[in-house]
Amino acid sequence: MREAQCLALGPLVDGDVCEASVTDALAAGVGADKPLLFGTCAHEFNEATARLAPLIGDAPAVAVLERAGVPAKLAAEMADEAGDKGAAWALGQG
Repeated sequence: MREAQCLALGPLVDGDVCEASVTDALAAGVGADKPLLFGTCAHEFNEATARLAPLIGDAPAVAVLERAGVPAKLAAEMADEAGDKGAAWALGQG
């Protein structure tokens, strides 16, 4: 059986592409001379978390989100937004 592969959710500081962490680069003023473009993706991780649905089962979305480290108030809002789409879908939005 193959070991599950996890998606790295952040920049990798390898000295070639990224020479510093995002926090260190911002503190050093990298990009301060650039206008800010801010955007979002609506369903970027839903396909990945859909695979968790059999493991999550009928667990309440708010409980799954809190277990994943989402603060309680935000977890409740996200679970409410998910409606009947299920906990795996809500987790994909986190």
